Amino acid sequence: MISSILNEIISLLFSLLEYSITVLWNLTVKYGLNPYYSYSQFIKPNSSFISFYNLLFNNIYSNITVTVIIFSSLYILIKNSFFVPVKFSNIIIKFFIALLIFYNSYDLGILFLKFSYVFYNYIYKLNGNWYNILNANPVISSKIISLFFVSSFVMAISILFGVLIFRQALIVFFVIVFPLISIFLIVPDAEKYVFKFIRIFFELSFFPFFTLMMLYTLTIFSYDPFLQIGIIYVAAIAPVYFMTEVFNLFRMGIFGMVSGFDMPSIAFSPESLLNSGSSISGMISEPESYYDPQKF
Repeated sequence: MISSILNEIISLLFSLLEYSITVLWNLTVKYGLNPYYSYSQFIKPNSSFISFYNLLFNNIYSNITVTVIIFSSLYILIKNSFFVPVKFSNIIIKFFIALLIFYNSYDLGILFLKFSYVFYNYIYKLNGNWYNILNANPVISSKIISLFFVSSFVMAISILFGVLIFRQALIVFFVIVFPLISIFLIVPDAEKYVFKFIRIFFELSFFPFFTLMMLYTLTIFSYDPFLQIGIIYVAAIAPVYFMTEVFNLFRMGIFGMVSGFDMPSIAFSPESLLNSGSSISGMISEPESYYDPQKF
């Protein structure tokens, strides 16, 4: 009696999860992989977004720009008068570049997206139907193993969908704040922040290309549903490792979640924060309980 009830429950869960695979994958293909949602909606946004962007640019960002220029000029004047002098030619060049990027930030962001879109669309068109490339029905005798299999499939697709949608939201954020960030090139010793921001934007533009390139192999290994699960996981996470700045943010985020309240203290240094790669490790000081053999 109990075994039959358990079998019915497992069968019901299996059916629900199997249905969830289809629903989640269709959502991923339609809203995550579709070139319109990945690129076109940003390259050719609707009039409401343009109006909102122009409102920010003309009324808020312009005022912030004037304020940044005034305070930066005062800072440079004080620094030249009492501290290390700065070449006037360097100041003029920074001001020119900052204003040039500021007034063309939207076009520059769209250029990043268009450049990536060319490569993305080429891979996307190689497969005529992205909806029917999964093999989620392996021949498994054990119901428990079958349940574990479909659960893994649901988890993999959910992560992939979440990553793609989160990237789209980040693109909107970066497009909106790009002018504001670019103007801080004027601020002395802040240019590294700006170029770091630009690099992250560029990497986010290319992120779906690496994901789609990996997902295309699902059509090649359609005979192996277990390998397809692994491919989906890799397609969602592995592209991060191709992107230096995004990977650094990802690594710091994972480190923070794992460490919890036992995180080592972080010495905030703009130079160590802004240098890519291994320099982030230089920001992190070891806890006081760290064992040093040389002390004994």
